[in-house]
Amino acid sequence: QVCAQFLNYTTHYLGSIEHDDQILAAHKKYEPVLEFAPRSNSARDFKRLAKSITQMAPIANFSGGMQFFVERLVRHQD
Repeated sequence: QVCAQFLNYTTHYLGSIEHDDQILAAHKKYEPVLEFAPRSNSARDFKRLAKSITQMAPIANFSGGMQFFVERLVRHQD
């Protein structure tokens, strides 16, 4: 609702990452959980989420608040 109200953009639920002790173990080893424990529940969830994202239709043009939100987000990353 917040995205729709302030950014004029509707979001859709893509999934979640299940709580998994392997995430903390991978973090302590400074490794991605997908490499540290590729068969773990969290690795499965990350793969499922990545697949969902790559199967999404591309957004042709951002407009209004969404465009400026993305620009601010990119600038903040630099």
